[in-house]
Amino acid sequence: MPRFTLLQQYARSCGAATSAVAMAELTNNAGLATNVQENLIYQQVSRNYHAMVPNNSDVSAPAKIVRYLKNQGFRASLVESPTRTVTILAVQFQNMIREWLSYSGELWSWANWIWRWPRGLRERDFDNDARVLMVCAVPGGLHYLLARRDAGNYWVMDPAFQTDQIVPNFGNWAGFYWFNAQSWNPGAPLHTGGIPGRDNYYLGISVWVNTANAPYVFY
Repeated sequence: MPRFTLLQQYARSCGAATSAVAMAELTNNAGLATNVQENLIYQQVSRNYHAMVPNNSDVSAPAKIVRYLKNQGFRASLVESPTRTVTILAVQFQNMIREWLSYSGELWSWANWIWRWPRGLRERDFDNDARVLMVCAVPGGLHYLLARRDAGNYWVMDPAFQTDQIVPNFGNWAGFYWFNAQSWNPGAPLHTGGIPGRDNYYLGISVWVNTANAPYVFY
């Protein structure tokens, strides 16, 4: 299966960059994962895109990414772990409540109307070469990583540094094993290169995407 990388063009365009790479990988088209494509996507998925100053634009909305991917002919859905999000809200209420309200409101807007599957990520979500855009907290805000399984290993692409690396403990970090308290612990960090101390903390929200003929993961 192809794996590509892309260095995001703007400070908060990580969601658009990971979307561009996911689309390129799923269609086996390396030429698609470019900053030009990233910017075109960013215009449609950013919460507040500024055409004159794109670098001042806001982060991409998960619901907008799902709707964009659907409009492009892909199968896409939102997976959200209630256990993890409730834990994060309880511990970081002041920091996360505004983001949570924005995210939830976007799911039910007339332009998006996206259903979210109320469960954590599972190994089966990566079957059939599916791609998963994972929403994480980093110092200073939110960030998207692109995860996929290749030859039995889980690979994570970080558009902030254009890195693509195997994550041996991916199942624990992503919360596969709900019976293991450490597995859904939102305090588990993932370092993907670049700035020391810039760790990614998975928030329990992911965009699942695959080709139009791939089976959905409903449960």
